[in-house]
Amino acid sequence: MGGRLAAVDFPADYDAARNVLAQESAGGAGGDVLVLPLSSYRQPPWNEDHKVLDPLGRFQPLDYVAGDDLYVSGVRVQGEDRRARSAAKALALPSPQSRAAGLSRLGIGFVVTERDAGPAVPVAGPSLLDRRTLLVQRLSHPSEVTTPVAWIVAMALDWALFVLAPLVAAVGALVSHPRRGIGK
Repeated sequence: MGGRLAAVDFPADYDAARNVLAQESAGGAGGDVLVLPLSSYRQPPWNEDHKVLDPLGRFQPLDYVAGDDLYVSGVRVQGEDRRARSAAKALALPSPQSRAAGLSRLGIGFVVTERDAGPAVPVAGPSLLDRRTLLVQRLSHPSEVTTPVAWIVAMALDWALFVLAPLVAAVGALVSHPRRGIGK
C-alpha cells in the first residue's frame, strides 16, 4: 500500500453512543439498533474520506440492522437481510411517527443516525444523545423478535452436516484402508 494504510481513531461520539445504548439496555430497554442512513459503506471525514464498510453498527453493544445493498457501477445488488429490506419499507412511510411505529414492529428499539454520512429520513422518538455527528433515539414499545423454529432446525442440521461429513469421510478412509502392521 506504499505507506497509505494506517489506523484511525473512531470519533468520541461512537463511544458516547455505545455507552448510552449499554445503559439503556442494562436498564431494561429492549430492541435492536437501526443505523442510518441505510447504506453499507461510508466515506467519513474522520477517516480522511476513505470508503469503509460502515463500522457504526459493529461498534454498538446491541444487535443492529444496517443497509446491506451493494452498488457496483451505479447498479444496485440487493442485500440478503430481510430486516434491512423491511426497515427500508418502514422508512418510506409518510411521517416520522409512522416510520417509528413501523420500525418498532420490526423489533427496533433505537435509531442511531450518523449525520455526516448522508441524508436520512427523520424518525420520531426521544433523543438519548444529540451530537454534531450522531443522533441516538429511543423508539417506543419495540416488538420482541424471535428466531423461527424452522430456521433453528435448519441451522442445526446444516452444522451437523458440516461437522459430521468430514468425520464420516475420515472413518470411511480408515476402514477401507487399514494400516499394515510394521515388519510385515
